[in-house]
Amino acid sequence: MVTIWSPSPWVEERRESISFALEVFPIRTGHEPARHLLTARRLAESLSFDAFYFGDHPTLALDCWVHIAALAVTTSRIRLGLIANCVYYRHPVQTARFAADLDNLSDGRLILGVGSAGNPVVSPTSGNPSPHVGTAGSAGGSGCHHPRGLERGAVHL
Repeated sequence: MVTIWSPSPWVEERRESISFALEVFPIRTGHEPARHLLTARRLAESLSFDAFYFGDHPTLALDCWVHIAALAVTTSRIRLGLIANCVYYRHPVQTARFAADLDNLSDGRLILGVGSAGNPVVSPTSGNPSPHVGTAGSAGGSGCHHPRGLERGAVHL
């Protein structure tokens, strides 16, 4: 049986308009990088951005899942996104669990971006093999699948 996917309600709402997002990557903030992240979030909301994105680089910056959860409980309107959540940094079940919990915590405002090109410096430290950058794009599909029941409200991990 072939499942036909429909766009999310967020995509449908904005199909005829332009949306704006702010992406932050707080790595060289001196001290208190989490405070800088929360300040950027306040700025994004005050300027009426539609979404706020945060990157996933476990050894280079703040942990994306912990800090996007902090953003989820301190915002109510702005969508929250994770850009290039690399399939080589975490097991797909762990990523699915985090995504399901964060989607619930944010009341459905999570935007999950998944990528395959791992940083060769980062992946070995996570214990996960990282392919050569030239082959990462074709290899990423092995970690990107849609576990049955992952639809909003039907997650049982």
